[in-house]
Amino acid sequence: MTRRADAGLSDMLAAALAQSSQGHYLDIGGGTGNYTIALAAKGGDWVGLDPAAAMLARARAKAPSLSWVEARAEALPFASGIFDGLTCILALHHMADTAVVFREMARVMRA
Repeated sequence: MTRRADAGLSDMLAAALAQSSQGHYLDIGGGTGNYTIALAAKGGDWVGLDPAAAMLARARAKAPSLSWVEARAEALPFASGIFDGLTCILALHHMADTAVVFREMARVMRA
């Protein structure tokens, strides 16, 4: 109830992503969607991913128009090269094999 996306951090992330309204973006480990929703408000098509169904249910309740996917970061259920950018905010420490996660991140990013 008390966690919210930090506006300053959201602005920095959007700038680092060179976020555009035509872009396709992924938020890995997005939980209840705070940053996914904040970044989606800045433009582009966003997908929030989390392995916890309960977290995604809360995210869907807050932003039903966004895409929410239940999956683990170690096995992203997306084709290669489809995202223009991605985020993973305050979630990497929950992942068992970060080397695999980073390989998956690189795989789904456009070249």
